[in-house]
Amino acid sequence: MASLNKDLVMIVLQFLREENFKEAARSLEKESGFYFNIRYFEEKVLAGEWDEVEKYLSGFTNVEDNRFSVKIYFELRKHKYLEALDRKDKIEALHILENELKVFSRVKNDLYRDMTLLLSLDNFRENEHLSKYGNMVEARGTMMMELKKIIGANPVFNGKLEFPSLRSARLRTLVNQSLNWQHHLCGNNRPYPDNIKTLYTDHTCGLSKGSLATLPVNFPAAGSANPTSFTRPGVYTPFPVPASAISNQGQGQGQVSTLNRTVTAPARLDMDEYQLLKHLRTAQPVEEVAFPGVPLPTLNEVDAVGKNKGILNPVDDAVNKTTPWQLTAEKIDHPVRCRLVTLNASDAGDKVSQLLYTNAGTGILVLGSSGFQMLYKWVRHENNPSGKATAKELPHLWKPSSGLLMANDIAGVDLQKSSPCIALTKNDSYVMSACGGKVSVFNALTYGVMTTFMSTPPVPTFLAFFPRDNNYVAVGMDDSTIHIYNVRGDEVKCILKGHQDRVTGLAFSTKLNILISSGADAHICIWSTDTWEKKNSFPLQLTTSESCSACTGDTRVQLHHDEIQFLVSHGTQLALYDAENVDRVQRWIPQDALSAQITSAAFSCNSMLVYASFCDGSIGIFDAERLSLRCHLNPSVYLSLKGSQIVYSVVVAAHPQDPYQFAVGLTDGSVKVIGPFEPEGKWEVFKPPEEGFANGRSASTSTSHHAAEQVQR
Repeated sequence: MASLNKDLVMIVLQFLREENFKEAARSLEKESGFYFNIRYFEEKVLAGEWDEVEKYLSGFTNVEDNRFSVKIYFELRKHKYLEALDRKDKIEALHILENELKVFSRVKNDLYRDMTLLLSLDNFRENEHLSKYGNMVEARGTMMMELKKIIGANPVFNGKLEFPSLRSARLRTLVNQSLNWQHHLCGNNRPYPDNIKTLYTDHTCGLSKGSLATLPVNFPAAGSANPTSFTRPGVYTPFPVPASAISNQGQGQGQVSTLNRTVTAPARLDMDEYQLLKHLRTAQPVEEVAFPGVPLPTLNEVDAVGKNKGILNPVDDAVNKTTPWQLTAEKIDHPVRCRLVTLNASDAGDKVSQLLYTNAGTGILVLGSSGFQMLYKWVRHENNPSGKATAKELPHLWKPSSGLLMANDIAGVDLQKSSPCIALTKNDSYVMSACGGKVSVFNALTYGVMTTFMSTPPVPTFLAFFPRDNNYVAVGMDDSTIHIYNVRGDEVKCILKGHQDRVTGLAFSTKLNILISSGADAHICIWSTDTWEKKNSFPLQLTTSESCSACTGDTRVQLHHDEIQFLVSHGTQLALYDAENVDRVQRWIPQDALSAQITSAAFSCNSMLVYASFCDGSIGIFDAERLSLRCHLNPSVYLSLKGSQIVYSVVVAAHPQDPYQFAVGLTDGSVKVIGPFEPEGKWEVFKPPEEGFANGRSASTSTSHHAAEQVQR
């Protein structure tokens, strides 16, 4: 009965949603405690309606329930306190401090004292730990991202974050079925009953001389199908499930919450671990829980330079820093741990310069250093019904019936100094590339040259189609300029000047109406696509020791799928930037087992991971949000070293639909398509032994303890 009661509440909730009874729905959610509406919670947090936020939250958990709940309440009240200080409302801030935050002083009195001292400052950002704290309204969004992870990890919310998949108007359908059943049991049922005027009492037909045939009776429901009449069951049970309902299970469209599933451990498993409060009530100590992964700013954070760096945090300060185990990246050093296929894309001595998956995910396009291009396609068959690129089988080299080759004109070109570049239209129909000479546009099906443009000098070094109109293309040049070219009109619309050396990367954001460019001068420029004027520029932060070797790849930029953040890869670092606010969010510098310089990096298709290759042949798989190492692939995993030959990856490409598959192009001209071998098909993170690890760095061995799966955003 308990489970049926929950089902009934969820069906009623669906009805309230459909009828737009919002307040009643929120009240039922809170009072029943069966479903936590994360979207409503987020809406109120972003609106700063703190009283309503805590009122709704209190229907599911209290501040003293567990450490996860403690963290949720503390983050909300801390932000509320800082907003009051930001408004110069010190009376309200004092009220929050004394009545809402004081409960946390039982664990960390020093922290509470530090927070009290903020009242004496004209601007709390004068505190060195809060100097990076940005706009308060924007900070709500950042905090909400953290809260989602904590909520997903909190056992109190297990089974409460996902709304069941129900067919529309389920309550009305059940009422119709009930009326049908009542009409079926009626001793004097009429063929066409006309006296169903209330649901307060069971339906009965009056005496009638007409036919006794049983016909379905339908309670009107707009847009819903008429229910089926049912035969008499042998046994009557509370809330019986009719046969048609069973046959239709899973056919309806469910309403899914923002958090797709509940997990019992946090998502970001490869970050420095921290522990939640050891106790809240002195009279009732709580068992210690290790809670790795929620990316919360700490007072001693090394290289996270987001807006909220250094937020005062009682949880982090309460950690016993001498004993907790640390989560570390898995180190993969044997081919059996991965799925792998090898494409021999070029002749000996012709290294892979550029590598692209087709947008449909069915092929890989390879550009060699001699300007020669190859297109590999996977075939649709029984073992690969989707026909998508996979690391389980070899693709076929596409050879058009025309017998043409897709090769750039390299007459008079010094290949040692050229920068081969390539781009693909959204529909995969046309390939645009250059190798030290003119830009050529190829038909991807026939390999025929459609047109050539941009006479040299200057020489093209990077190409990017304008997403809104593939007739326009941005062409980066070796003279540091960017040409916006109209292919159909065969004309240069404008020339952008801002770099001091050749252009090495271009990325369009249609959401922000900007073009982001990178150069060999280690500078990033941001241009308006409305006026083509430079909006901003800044250099990468390099130290004098951060010099690049000959094997290091160019500085490249790639947009996050939200088209606001973007990834910068440079020989000395990976960095994540916010294009809207021109802030660096995270940075990772080669270290420990991955100390070689970076040759290339790319976001996974969902921007949850970053794949990076290194000069020593290693490959790192990083959590994109924190740029923390998730997996480390040794060169022995995918390379067959021959004598003293030095082979390494020079370019990385990510599958456009499978976030756990990527490909690397090597200096020997081959391409490796790589994916995880685990049954889950994901790159896992492992818990290392208790001793021998520190600071969350990569380890030489790993255990078989699987960490929890990542919460989907």
